[in-house]
Amino acid sequence: MRSNHWGGYMKELQISIKTLLVEHCSSLTELPPLPLTIERLVIDTSRLTNFTFSTSSSIGTLNSSPDEIKIEGYPNITCLPPVDVLKQFTSLQSLYLSHCEVPMSLEGLHSIHSLKKLRILRCPNITRGDVPVTVENLSIDDPSLLLRASLRNIRCLHKLEVSYNVKITSFPDYFESWIVENHKSLQHLRFYYLKSLEELPSCLNRLTSLKSLELCFVPQLHVLPDLPSSLQQLYIQLSSAKLEEHYKDGGVHWPKIAHIPSCTITADC
Repeated sequence: MRSNHWGGYMKELQISIKTLLVEHCSSLTELPPLPLTIERLVIDTSRLTNFTFSTSSSIGTLNSSPDEIKIEGYPNITCLPPVDVLKQFTSLQSLYLSHCEVPMSLEGLHSIHSLKKLRILRCPNITRGDVPVTVENLSIDDPSLLLRASLRNIRCLHKLEVSYNVKITSFPDYFESWIVENHKSLQHLRFYYLKSLEELPSCLNRLTSLKSLELCFVPQLHVLPDLPSSLQQLYIQLSSAKLEEHYKDGGVHWPKIAHIPSCTITADC
C-alpha cells in the first residue's frame, strides 16, 4: 500500500483506532505518523526503517499514548521515535524489540517514566541510550546486554528472564555481579530455552528477596547451586532425567530444596 493511501486511511481512523497490527508486509517501507490514541502497536516483518507518532491535537491528546509497542522481524530500524514524542508516552508499560539486527539506539527511552516491561531478543547491536529506572520486568537473550549503558543503571528490577539462547553454557561473572547488585528488588528469575546451559549462577543464594525460580528446557543442567531461604517456588520443566531423580522427594539432593514450599520438577528430555 502506498504511503498516501495509508495517510488517508489513518486520517479516517484516527479517532477510534486502538490496535494496529502490521504483520508480514515485506514490501512496506513507510508508515504515516500514527495517532497517540493507539493502545497497542505490533510491527512484524517489514522493511520499515523508522516509525513515529503525531503529536498534533487533532490526532492524539496529552492523555493518550500506547500501552504496548511490539517490534519484531524489523531488521532495518535504527532508532526509536524522537524524544519529544516519547515524552508523551505517559501510558506505555511494555516495549518488545526482537530481531533488530542493525545498530540500534535507545536514545530517549529514559523519558518514558511509565515503562515497566522491556524485552530485547536478537538485537545484538543495541548502542546508546538509557533505560528508565521504572523498568521492573526485563527479558533478554544475551547476558552481555547488561553491560550496555542502556541497561546498566536498572536498579528496581523485580523479574529477570534470560531465554532463547542455544549457545550459553554458564553465566559470566558480570552477570552474577549485576543480579547481586539488584538483590534487594529481584524477586523472580526465569531461564527459558537454554538448551546448552550446564550451570546456574553460583550467587543465587545471595539473592535475599528472590521468591520464585523457573527453569524450562534446560536439558544439560544436572545440578542446582545453593538457593536462598527466601525462595517460595521452584518450577523446573523439561529438565534432564538426572536432575529430576536427584532433586525429587527422597533424592540425593532433596535436602537442598526441601525448605522451598512449592517445588515442581519434571523431565521430558
